[in-house]
Amino acid sequence: MKKSLYQRSLTGLLGIHVCWAAFDLFITTFLVAELIKEAKIAESGYGIVALFNMVVYATIFVFFFLFAYIAKRFSCVWCIRAGVAVNVILVALICFLPNKLVEYNLLFAVLNGMAGGIFWVGMNPYTRRTMGGTKMVQYQSYLQVAQATAKIIFPFTLGMVIHYVSFFVAAILALGVGIILIAFSLLLYEDKRNTVFSVRRYFTYMKQQKLFKPIAFNFLIQFLRQLFQTCAAIFCVVVLITHVLDNSFTLGWLTSAFAAGAITVAMLYRFLKPGKFKTTLFLSMAVLAFLLSLGLLFTVDTWSIILFQLGAAVCLIIPSIESAKLQLDVMKELGHDKYNTESIVLVEFAYFLARVIGFGVLFLVFYLDSFSTFRVLAVVFMGAAVICSVLIKLWYRAYGDAKSQAVQQTHQPVETVPQSQESSGS
Repeated sequence: MKKSLYQRSLTGLLGIHVCWAAFDLFITTFLVAELIKEAKIAESGYGIVALFNMVVYATIFVFFFLFAYIAKRFSCVWCIRAGVAVNVILVALICFLPNKLVEYNLLFAVLNGMAGGIFWVGMNPYTRRTMGGTKMVQYQSYLQVAQATAKIIFPFTLGMVIHYVSFFVAAILALGVGIILIAFSLLLYEDKRNTVFSVRRYFTYMKQQKLFKPIAFNFLIQFLRQLFQTCAAIFCVVVLITHVLDNSFTLGWLTSAFAAGAITVAMLYRFLKPGKFKTTLFLSMAVLAFLLSLGLLFTVDTWSIILFQLGAAVCLIIPSIESAKLQLDVMKELGHDKYNTESIVLVEFAYFLARVIGFGVLFLVFYLDSFSTFRVLAVVFMGAAVICSVLIKLWYRAYGDAKSQAVQQTHQPVETVPQSQESSGS
């Protein structure tokens, strides 16, 4: 890639990720918090929020799958732009319907799911293709700084605006971020694609290369990742803070504070060299997150919630980093990078199952009006991080050298067949 195109893509990707983080925060944290508040006033319970999330994540998978062909065959860039456009439309609707959030919550869920599915099916392969290789280290460094700034500034700002002004004004601010997001998406150069997306060929290839076991192993890892990352670290935290504290400003500044802690841990972990200490730290952080959640089994107060969020936001950052490595690069780790897009879709299906099952159980719990059962589920979801972390280490122990073996087989010299044997063989 030419240096000018690389700089354009780098600027565009960093800007998009920062703005998208603000959008995602506005929907998954503050809109959900507002839905919980209005549901409590209307006495419709927390089930409406669980259903909202089920619809969001089911729609993400559907559109992720539908647009995978377009991303691989035609253009990832236009998928990114289309996802951005849908999210901007969603926030515009929220601005026009600020007093009807509960009434139109499923429409918002469908639009948010559409945006996420279309956006990420384009973003993941585009990032790997334009920032891969030696450029990836530099890109990740810039990205961590940008995301650190976004995760610290946006929660505090939006929480303060919602609490002291109104949710409508916060939606207007989010819409302004969306317009900036569109501008950043225009910096990405249009990529021409001519590769056909085929799930059937992917499974046939896996069978031929005997890759079913490591792929299924990773499928389970990613399934568990969503239980602790989405159900526990995002949804359960919002429900607990809103249930007890009932304050968007508190939700905002707590999210900002713990985001700063998470970034610090992530940066320190990045500079550790592979070895026993790093492995021990990785597993210990998952166990610590689980232990910090146990207070919910005894009482739900300010301190038990803060400890739970400390585990979810700070301790789980390391298991999230390790599991994310396999999310996009599992085929590369195995030495078979040909069907990366299909592999990403399969991982998204694991996410879909985990989210629908997790939020389905939560919906049933809220329908039965059993908050004590919700507390137990929150702890169980955190416990999934411990199992996931152990499985990640077992995966690398079993398949970590698969790439080098595949490369050796590819470059293995062909044996010369003796003339007499060649003739008799025919």
